[in-house]
Amino acid sequence: MGNDTKRRLAAAAAFLMLATAGSRVLGLVREQVMLAYLGLTPAMGAFTVAFKVPGLIRTLLADTALSAAFIPVFSELLQKDRRREAWQVAYTITFLATLILGAVSVLGMVFAPQLIGLFGFRDPAVFELAVNLTRIMFPSVVVLGVAGIFMGILNTYDHFSLPALAPIVWNLVIIGSVAIFARRHGEQGFYALAWGVLAGTVMELLIQVPAVWRRREQVSGLLALGHPAVRQTGRLLGPVVLSLGIINFNAFIDTWVATIYISDTAPAIIDKAFRLFQLPQGMFAVAIGTVLFPTLSRLATGGRTAEFRASLSTGIRQIFFITLPFTAFFIMLGGPTVRLLFQHGLFTSADTHEVARALAFFSLGMAFVSANTLLNRAFYGIQKAWLPLMLGVGNLALNAGLDLLLYKPLGPGASPCLPRSSRHSTFLG
Repeated sequence: MGNDTKRRLAAAAAFLMLATAGSRVLGLVREQVMLAYLGLTPAMGAFTVAFKVPGLIRTLLADTALSAAFIPVFSELLQKDRRREAWQVAYTITFLATLILGAVSVLGMVFAPQLIGLFGFRDPAVFELAVNLTRIMFPSVVVLGVAGIFMGILNTYDHFSLPALAPIVWNLVIIGSVAIFARRHGEQGFYALAWGVLAGTVMELLIQVPAVWRRREQVSGLLALGHPAVRQTGRLLGPVVLSLGIINFNAFIDTWVATIYISDTAPAIIDKAFRLFQLPQGMFAVAIGTVLFPTLSRLATGGRTAEFRASLSTGIRQIFFITLPFTAFFIMLGGPTVRLLFQHGLFTSADTHEVARALAFFSLGMAFVSANTLLNRAFYGIQKAWLPLMLGVGNLALNAGLDLLLYKPLGPGASPCLPRSSRHSTFLG
């Protein structure tokens, strides 16, 4: 890798970290506004579950999975100077994603009662609220699917600014929705929050459209359903979906155990701890992985193995150097941190204790989860996604077993004993 390329990637990573830092700060403000106006209550647990159900589908089929499967194929065609073919593939995959994810969104809205019923809410009113909120937020699946493809296109062109700024807009929309429409405590505030999430997701997509439109290539026919690159994307999508599914089913299992065996509020306790855990993890590890992924894909496509290894090694060292101090900070000073950030309005000192305790367990795995994010992207870059899948199977089984073993002695702290990463799960983002 040349010095100019290294400097360019370093500048991109620095900008992405700054943009992500701004997004995370706004995410903290959003969480503060939510908790101050709405509190850490069973209704907040209902919102947490309602967000996670379509969130799992989004991660499996939409933004993260599509981007991880699409970037190597699109990048390979551009590297071979087959630009029109690359864009024809992009049009085709966008069309298929809209069609399939649109159908999934409709099914999710129709069967929301059955999906939410899996979590066993004790209070019928809380159950009904969770169902209604799920139906409001499920269309975000198809919106983020298209946004994930657009992000992949821009990242392949080494354009990282708009995808990095989109979550900032998302946060601002949600903060405005809660601050303006959720001043009255109770159920109506959560409806305002859910509509804010959906509106912010639409804005995440729209902000990327102009940059993608400027880079488009004219093609003779928009759809190429039989193109080998489309089939290759489908083949890559399978193991990527399974790998991400296993990782994110950990969150599903954690939430299920917390609701069934602990309380209706427990999912919200775990969620707020995870948001703080994601702050440094998302600012640094995800930024490094996002910037390096297109480069790793190009190096793998070009057979430049030595440069691929060097770039990957540098990224892992940077991640450990940055995240290990945060691990010590959150374990030692988690309580004061939660108190300073969240203990306002309806958020109580008892809530602070529960969230800080869960945060300490999450923090133990921060460096390893962060490095795993980059390693998984490296395997996707060389178009070999089966090893992350096999390791994920073991992680899923271990996480589920420890959840059931430890929820009695540890309470909500049992669920985050094996932290996991996801863009997603980017609700603080």
